[in-house]
Amino acid sequence: MPRRFDYDTDEERLPEGMVRVGYDADTEVYTFRDTDGSLWEGPPGCRYGRLTKVANPPKPPSDLTNIDVDGTSYAAKHWRAELMPLLNFFMILALFLVGLFWFLGWMTSSKATLSRCGPGSHAHQIQQGESCWDIAKMHGIDVPKLKEANGNINCDLLEVGGVVCVPAMPKI
Repeated sequence: MPRRFDYDTDEERLPEGMVRVGYDADTEVYTFRDTDGSLWEGPPGCRYGRLTKVANPPKPPSDLTNIDVDGTSYAAKHWRAELMPLLNFFMILALFLVGLFWFLGWMTSSKATLSRCGPGSHAHQIQQGESCWDIAKMHGIDVPKLKEANGNINCDLLEVGGVVCVPAMPKI
């Protein structure tokens, strides 16, 4: 143990009011601050020693009218900045609802096309490999009546999953 262990603290070794605030390892220089805010440096390689002043204390503000003593004033924010989290939430909610209604509308669109046939006819959903002749034969009518009921559709361009209106079978 060193002989003068009690004198190794900053309080005993530094002048009154001095506080060590930093150390530069490259130059091995300690930096100290005085009670008035001025900065002092010690000699290189020494923890304590003759201190040299390197910076003056900061100047007090010249215009004391801008200082908020009560702490009541604050920077005014624009209403959009204050409501941004809420607007983000509503944007996500709106996108979700648009997606939901689009999906539900897509799901019901096939049902709506099945019911668009007029009175005296019914809907038939086209399956893979069906032609106008197959549909007409299946329902007991001829191809010209099937074309007439559907606005003269092109039998070469039937889509799988599409809907055609089939007139009622003639009563015998």
